[in-house]
This record gives sequence, structure tokens and C-alpha cells, in this order.
Amino acid sequence: MTSVKDLRKVGGSKIKPVKTDNSVLSKFPTHTQVTSAIALYMPPGVKVNYGQNYGAEATELSGTTANTIGIAKSAVKTTDQLKAIIGGVAGGLGQYGKNIVGEALSMVGAGDPIKLASKAFGVAVNPHEEMFYEGPSFREFSYAFDFYPRDEKEMKDVQNIVKLFKYHQAPDLDMSKYGGRLFNVPSEFEIHYMYQDRVNNYMNKISKVACKGVDVQYGEEEQFSTFKPDADGAPPVSTKLTLNFVELELMTKEKIYRGF
Repeated sequence: MTSVKDLRKVGGSKIKPVKTDNSVLSKFPTHTQVTSAIALYMPPGVKVNYGQNYGAEATELSGTTANTIGIAKSAVKTTDQLKAIIGGVAGGLGQYGKNIVGEALSMVGAGDPIKLASKAFGVAVNPHEEMFYEGPSFREFSYAFDFYPRDEKEMKDVQNIVKLFKYHQAPDLDMSKYGGRLFNVPSEFEIHYMYQDRVNNYMNKISKVACKGVDVQYGEEEQFSTFKPDADGAPPVSTKLTLNFVELELMTKEKIYRGF
């Protein structure tokens, strides 16, 4: 099931102890640093993604570009403009040819100018695009937990765990300044993959993350069932909690070498 533990040593390094009076069962803390911890079972299918962003950009060719533009601009008839453009494309015009083709065909109310020119002349404009590196992607992590409490205590634990994640993924309004028009950013989280009471170094480390979303499903999809009702209502027999996190730091070779 779930429990709250005092993790004093993680992977041989010391971390701040969890205050026993500040667990998921206590009131939500008002200070800026949360010292409570939630230990959950390892969900199935834990994944990590490492991605890089590349973008395509057109590289304009020199030489015939200026000459072709001049001929196309000076041509009176649309047909002559298209001929000048096609000649320029054959000579190496590239991306700018797309704009000229569109300009010429817009005069006669044609449809897609690029497709029409390609169909009419049996050619296609070479965009002369190249891939350029833009930077790494932010890693995202998603976890799904199925809770089946067996007694009232576990039922309350599940309720408080769900409430804590919902609470900390949301911002709050700063009513002390600007009439509540500014948000205070949501809480940050630290995620550790553990084996018993130590970090499992066979799995990737995770830097600080923010919770992008919390999905809660009460009861099974086929039939909704509850326990015996109490003063607060009828607690569901099962609760599915899905958490979506995004890492707040970009991964580089240095970070990956250190186990991230």
C-alpha cells in the first residue's frame, strides 16, 4: 500500500529528515519548503524519454535569385512571370520561388499556387531546407497508481494522498499584491526511485519536476462501488491516480553522465 517514511539517507548521501508532524495526514503546510514525503509502490511500465529538437529552415541560394526576381517583377503577363520563376527555380532559386509563384498566381485567383505551378509545369520548388539543432526537450514522466484500501485507515490515507497532489499541482492567488491578479507558482516535486530504503541507481535520476496534471478516477469503469457510508459520505472501493510531471531542467551530457 502507501506509507510515509523518514528518508534520512538516500544512495549514501544525506537528505533532510521528514518532520513527523508534517505528513500527508497533517494540515497543508504554509511555508515555502515542504519536508513531507510519500512512498508509493513502483507502478508498472516506468519510462523515461530523452529527446532533442531539430528544426528545418530554408537556406536561400545566391546567384540567380536576384536576377530571377527582377525578371518576374518586370514581366507584364502572368504567363511570363511564371516562366521567369520556373527558369529561376531551375537555376537554383529555392525558397523565394515559392513566394513569387504565390504572388503571380494570386493575381488570377488560383487555388494553391505551389500545387498549381507544379501541375502546370511538371516541376516542384526545391525548398533547400536544412535541419538545425535547437536544443534538448524537457523530459516528462507519467505514473498511474491503483489504490484498493482495505480498511478505514488506508481509505483515509488514499484520500489525503490524492488531495495533497491536487493541492500542490495548483497555483494560489497572491491577494497581497495587485488585487490578486498574480499567481504564485505551484509547488515543485522531487522523485526518487527506491529499492527498500535506498535509491535504486539502476534507474535514472530525476531533477526537480512540476506536476502538469492530476487525473483521478473513482471506482472501476464497469461499475461504481463504495464502502459503507459514514459522516462524510460513501468512500469509493477503488481510486486510480494518474500523475503527469515535467522536469524543470534540461538534460545535457554532464547530467546524463551523473545518472539522470
